[in-house]
Amino acid sequence: MFVITKESAPTYASKFAGGKGHNLYLLAKSNFNVPEFCVLPYTCMGLYFKESGLDEVIKEILLSDISLAQKERNISEKILKVTPEQAPITTQFILETAKRFNSQVISVRSSATDEDGGGHSFAGLLSSYLFIQGSDSILESVKKCWASGFSERSLSYRFENQLELIEIKVAVVLQRMISSEKAGVLFTGDPIKKDPQFHLINSVFGVGEGLVSGHLEGDNYLIDRKSQEITQENINPQEEVFTHNSDRTALVIEELDASIGQKSSLDRRELEELCGLGDRIEDFYQSPQDIEWAFHEGELYVLQSRPITTPINRAKGSLFIWDNSNIVESYGGITKPLTFGFARYVYHQVYVQFCEILMVPADQIRKMDYFLKNMLGLFYGRVYYNLLNWYKLTNILPGYKFNRKFMETMMGTDESLEEEIAEKIRPPEYQNTLGARLKKVITGLKFFYFHLNIQNIVDRFLSDFYLSYNRFKKIDYSKLSSDAIYQHYRTLERELLWKWHAPIINDFLCMVHFGIFQSLTKKWLGNLGDNFHNDLLAGNGNLESALPTKQLITMAGMIDKSPEAKKLLLENSKEELLEGFRQSPHKEIYQAISDYLDRFGFRCMSEMKLEQIDLSQDPSLLFVFLKNLINSKQTDLEEYELREKKVKADAEGLLNQSIFGLKKLVYMWSLKHARK
Repeated sequence: MFVITKESAPTYASKFAGGKGHNLYLLAKSNFNVPEFCVLPYTCMGLYFKESGLDEVIKEILLSDISLAQKERNISEKILKVTPEQAPITTQFILETAKRFNSQVISVRSSATDEDGGGHSFAGLLSSYLFIQGSDSILESVKKCWASGFSERSLSYRFENQLELIEIKVAVVLQRMISSEKAGVLFTGDPIKKDPQFHLINSVFGVGEGLVSGHLEGDNYLIDRKSQEITQENINPQEEVFTHNSDRTALVIEELDASIGQKSSLDRRELEELCGLGDRIEDFYQSPQDIEWAFHEGELYVLQSRPITTPINRAKGSLFIWDNSNIVESYGGITKPLTFGFARYVYHQVYVQFCEILMVPADQIRKMDYFLKNMLGLFYGRVYYNLLNWYKLTNILPGYKFNRKFMETMMGTDESLEEEIAEKIRPPEYQNTLGARLKKVITGLKFFYFHLNIQNIVDRFLSDFYLSYNRFKKIDYSKLSSDAIYQHYRTLERELLWKWHAPIINDFLCMVHFGIFQSLTKKWLGNLGDNFHNDLLAGNGNLESALPTKQLITMAGMIDKSPEAKKLLLENSKEELLEGFRQSPHKEIYQAISDYLDRFGFRCMSEMKLEQIDLSQDPSLLFVFLKNLINSKQTDLEEYELREKKVKADAEGLLNQSIFGLKKLVYMWSLKHARK
């Protein structure tokens, strides 16, 4: 056995000091003002029981079919009856340890190994003994601390919380006794209202035992952490005080002078000092704390600290905001790790390229890499945008104030980021220095160049894209070994992913132009309804993402016009229909189905997920779509397109009646580019 002090090795203190002892060790090690202490490791109790033969006796009592109260009495009686001669090694170790205090008055406190964690608190269940002096008294108090680990309340608490019952381990803290003039408890959060914005301080005159025992009510102060103002104060007149007797050998209750007891136990300076202490200890533990404290001769001491067991949400560290308003369309429901890892990698590659093509210097891109590789997050299988990193990305363009609002619209977030946070998260390399402004001018000019040339850029991209796409599409990967497939993938990545400039430029142009268009609509035509700007964008006709839907409607129309083909579709299972149409006389319909699967076979619900089975692997779902379209009578493509064109035409009619002159010229320019 080795006594534990603040100089002990962290691993030893953590393992053997118990909850209260380890917390004292951590506080003292970090230079908080903790009265001198040492800890008898829980192995001391184990050896004491083994030396005296109590280990098997106590185990037998714990397993016996008697009441908890009877178990407490039997075990306590057995422990206290052991003489020094029955446990010489343990007794000698305790008495040698006590000599460290040079006959000073000390406190002797229990410290269970599962005590004072975030989930459990043994406060008030294990014994503490104050104003202890002399070898016999110290030895007796240590034995009582061990016995308190088997008290009826402690055993009941362990039963209720499913804690270890047989192998109970209690370390013991020996600590210099502070004869305080004032003492109490500080909660770094309101445990009643579960509010982290307040400090709650309870205090009494004298030793804190009067408060923690419940004998004295004490004064209460609720203090706002930000303003340091007292928002609530309850002064309870104190007629008695817990203190020591004349020879400092015992705790006594004395009458308190009315001129003192009627006043607040703490002055403004002491309250501020306690709040500062609470903030520092909470920052140290990174969680709200329940702190016992004492003032002695004007000096503030920390007696112990443990987590508040009432859940109080006080976030520490870096701020993150996660949102899936938009990305849930691509990664709906549960997403498996391989897909997420791939998506996160691709986003990183694409946005590094985005910075490069906007001529952001390479050294700045390296500095930004920590957030460019963390644009996404995965929580319980669901994909989210790491939203603050997207704000940082928009900051590389001029007009951060406007761009971030355009981005919020694009992502479909419910509310805008607070101005204070939006400014705080901007990367320092993009603040208002001359160099930063110059870089933004260059970036802005490059972005304007893309605005003027986007059609040529997109056309070139699509030409190159389909050359690669069609070449790889023809390969039957089921006949290739895994390493050969991987080499194909690397080539595909080199030809496509590393040249993904046009789509990402187009995305940002779309974000900016739609944002401008929507803002102008709200400002000048807000009376025409919240959806008016979307009506003006309807019926463009050449939107590639709409082509699969239009092709489905066309095929549904072909089948609906043929009674035999319609019967074939509606009366057979989806798994049989591809072969059924192949063997049928409806060659034109089968050819349309084959063309659809060839061109859009990768389209399916959650098609961005690698684990998703698409139509090229299982075409049966295509026939579910076709049945639904026929049953809902959506089989006329011309009618479908006319509806969209009518929405657009009606909106344009309203537009011509509602805006004129220079405003109309500006608005039409914005509409043209939003449509484009």
